[in-house]
Amino acid sequence: MKPLDVEPQDYNGMNSTSPASQIVSFLASHDVGCPSCGYNMRDCTTSTCPECGQELTQSRL
Repeated sequence: MKPLDVEPQDYNGMNSTSPASQIVSFLASHDVGCPSCGYNMRDCTTSTCPECGQELTQSRL
C-alpha cells in the first residue's frame, strides 16, 4: 500500500509549518496583546483571539 502524501500536523491539526502554527508557537512564550481588543494571547492554542474572534496574522504581531 502506498503511503499518503500528508504534511505533518501538530496537536491542533494545523500543518506544523503553516503561518497559524508558527503564530501559536510564538504565543507559547511571548506576551502579545490582540490588536483588536488587547487580550493577552500568551499560551493560546489557536491564532484566533478567544475574547473577540480576531484572527491574528504574522503582520499583526
